Amino acid sequence: MICHLLKKLGKLGDSPPNPRLGDGCVPQTPSKIILLFFCRVTTFLVLLSINFLN
Repeated sequence: MICHLLKKLGKLGDSPPNPRLGDGCVPQTPSKIILLFFCRVTTFLVLLSINFLN
């Protein structure tokens, strides 16, 4: 859920597709990489805490 919201926030900063790149490909911006990393770490910590509590 949190990751889904973070992905939505990350899409707000997308630049329009660059025709030189083809296929409407948008290069990864640092903010997207940080959001993805934060999402992965959060998911890992949640799963770790669930396993630890059981």
